[in-house]
Amino acid sequence: MNEQIRLWVIDDPGQMRMVRASLLEVLTGQPALSITADDEVLQAVVIVATELMSNALQHGLPARSVRVGRGDGCLVVDVVDHELTAGPEYVRDRPMDRGGFGLRLVLELASDMGWCVIGASKHVWATIALAGRL
Repeated sequence: MNEQIRLWVIDDPGQMRMVRASLLEVLTGQPALSITADDEVLQAVVIVATELMSNALQHGLPARSVRVGRGDGCLVVDVVDHELTAGPEYVRDRPMDRGGFGLRLVLELASDMGWCVIGASKHVWATIALAGRL
């Protein structure tokens, strides 16, 4: 991430609505990005952020945060928690009644996705291409 646009601390699922609304406001207010409210990039960032936040709240340990920033030709969503022993697990052939479809959405919408441990924090990140907007 070359430049952080915004950081939110999330402690419970009720905050996800506020983060999504703030994300819409922040990204449409960035003139250099040329993003409008009905933009596919914006919708992808919101869905990816929502899914990664949900996973952090369900499987991660406090404190949790969400950062959105600019990378080289992309937007980066970085969700941090403190469960260091397990990263996101995408199971391709999981039965429909077992859940796990959030990561499938992230993988379909993001250009890239991964996770790493830095110090005492686990970072789960995804990039969304800006297709020549910067």
